[in-house]
Amino acid sequence: MRSIADVLYNFHWVVPGAVARSSQSYAGFLGPFLKRHGILSVLNLRGPNPKFRWWHYEKRVTDRLSVGHVDLPLNSRSLVLLLQLAKLLHAFDSMPKPLLIKCSGGQDRTSFACALY
Repeated sequence: MRSIADVLYNFHWVVPGAVARSSQSYAGFLGPFLKRHGILSVLNLRGPNPKFRWWHYEKRVTDRLSVGHVDLPLNSRSLVLLLQLAKLLHAFDSMPKPLLIKCSGGQDRTSFACALY
């Protein structure tokens, strides 16, 4: 059964126990959410955003839990560049699993990345 956090964060397993997808954790509770699913790394498709509190919160939580965190900027309104695609595929190969792939709503960029995975 899906928890309230799973529904709120649009969380779904793409490959059960290995790769999952979700939206941004705006409502907080990222730490318990990551622990509950045993997530070992987070691939943030919104890229680095040091001007925003959500990004600092996400980095703080992943650092505290020793969860890997990679910022890879993809634009939800334009085609992916070859270099971005290469970085995405490298992240898939190198990041510890279970891996959480996320963007703002967990739909456009995340769906693209999960389809490639």
